[in-house]
Amino acid sequence: MAGSDRGTRWRIAAASVAGPNHVMSAVSNQDKLRVHRLDNGAMVFAVADGAGSRSRSEEGALCAVDAAVSAARHLFNGRLPANDTDWT
Repeated sequence: MAGSDRGTRWRIAAASVAGPNHVMSAVSNQDKLRVHRLDNGAMVFAVADGAGSRSRSEEGALCAVDAAVSAARHLFNGRLPANDTDWT
């Protein structure tokens, strides 16, 4: 990461709140968040909204954030794009 300050410390705050329908029907919040630091220092933030009306929505949201982090590790652990055109 050209020009980055690897000594910088990040503080991450995340929140997810069950909506009123979830509260009224006693359904837990299925949203998932995963934060992962790659070996090269880059941070990956993955967020998935669990579809609360579906029977396995929490598992689906967890699979989604795990898959996103896994894909980022595979694509970006070796190197990050040096400029905007390298992303395409």
